[in-house]
Order: sequence, then C-alpha cells, then structure tokens
Amino acid sequence: MRFWLRQPDYSWVTFFVKGTALSSSPGSGKDKLLPPAGGGWEGGQPEGFALYTSRSLGFARRYPMNILVVATHADDEVLGCGGVMARHADQGDTVQVAVVTRGDPAIFPPEYVETIYRELHAAHQMLGGSGVHLLNFPSPRLDTVPGYELADALRRLIFALQAHTVYVPFQGDLHGDHQAVYQAALVATRPINGCPARRVLCYETLSETDWASPFGNHTFTPNVFIDITAYLGRKLEAMQCYQTQLKPAPHSRSLQSLEALARLRGGTVSLEATEAFMLVREIV
Repeated sequence: MRFWLRQPDYSWVTFFVKGTALSSSPGSGKDKLLPPAGGGWEGGQPEGFALYTSRSLGFARRYPMNILVVATHADDEVLGCGGVMARHADQGDTVQVAVVTRGDPAIFPPEYVETIYRELHAAHQMLGGSGVHLLNFPSPRLDTVPGYELADALRRLIFALQAHTVYVPFQGDLHGDHQAVYQAALVATRPINGCPARRVLCYETLSETDWASPFGNHTFTPNVFIDITAYLGRKLEAMQCYQTQLKPAPHSRSLQSLEALARLRGGTVSLEATEAFMLVREIV
C-alpha cells in the first residue's frame, strides 16, 4: 500500500509500506493512515506522518511538477531563479521558461538579439530546463501593449503546460516592463476556471529589484527561502553564458553580486545559500 507525505518544497512523495492503507488521495484534506486489515500495526502504531521519511523507509517516489518561470527579459530567469530551476530539474520536475519580450529592432540590432537568445538556450540547458517559450512582445515598450494581451498569452501558456508553480517578477521592480508582466501574471494565474497554478511566487532580479523605489509597496520583503547551496555554482555558470548581460564587479549584475546575494539570503535562514521569494498565493 502507499501513502503520501507533503514535502517542504511543496511536492508530494508517495511511500509504499507493507500492511497499511490510505483513507484518501492527496489534496482531499482527509489524508490519514489506516491500520492493516486484521490486526495492529507492524512495529507499533505510528504517531504521525513525521515518523515516515525517505531516510527511515529507504525508498520513495516524488511526484514531478510542472514549473514555469516567467522572465520579462532573457537572463531574468537565471538572476532570480537559476538555483531553484536547477534544483527543480534535479528533482525530476519539468522546468520551462517564458521570455515575454524581444528587443525592439528600432533599439536593439537583430544580431544582438539573436546573440542573447543563443545565450538564453545555453543557460537553460546548463540548468536542466525542458523548454523555452518566446512570447515576442516588444521591449522596452510593454507600455504600448494592452494588459489583457499579455495576460491572455501567459494564461494560455500556463494552461497548455499545466504549470503547478509559477515564478514571476516582483511588482516593485524599477523596470516598467517587469511591472507590466507582474500584473499580467496575476491575472493569468487567477484561481478560476480550473487554472492549474497552485503556487505563485515573486523573485528578485538584481539591477531591477534592488534599484526600486524605497517607498510604498515597492520593497522586496521575502518570506520564502529555497536552499540552493548545492546549485549556486551551476547558477553562476549559467549566468556566465550571458556575456552580453554580465557586468564587472561591483556592478549589481555581476557574478560577485549574484553570489553575495545568495549567501546573504542564505544567512537570513542559517543556510549557505538560498534564493528568496515573496509568496503571492498558494493553494494546498
């Protein structure tokens, strides 16, 4: 028989245990172990799910999730979520990135844009991603695009991918395009009409979030910290793919600053390195 355990990273793990049964499936709100038919518990009645971990049982199967990182511009996904993307991929999740904008040819030469896309795909491959989706809205001119068009494009993609967890830019970022994408993502992930998104988080983007206005609700105050100690090196390697976007230290968008932020966020929760997020919504 099997039962499910909710993990700290909000995924389900199923354990197979001889002589036990589960009263219901995950998400029903009624999960509990039933004693084996015909008698007591083998080894004594369990006191709770906490007794049954991958270490104590020795085997488990984690249900993979569909993850979508919404990046306003190519490189935002690595700056904000590179470590988490690698972690998700290593856990068997399907990790996809939606790049919302494409450089306006009146501002960015086509060959420059194509170079960035080559860097994007190289970084994505290094992090173990499963796919990149280019929405091709004009950058830096999202102020010319109706908000419903952005939201519809994101919503269609979220439904097509059946994205369980969606990472989006922070609403207080300095760049107006980031703000527009945040608002569109909120509309796209509304918990109606069977929307698959069960968890929505905002990430921070160096050279955008850290340069935002210090007033009102523009300050990034993280309340979710995900351990990327084992993935910080890979995040930095992925960022090195973006030679067109990297800056020398002490610029905010340098490798040194990226590592410093990860270690600062880690120190906040007594870990070596984390990526920090603000939780918008979670449906359990």
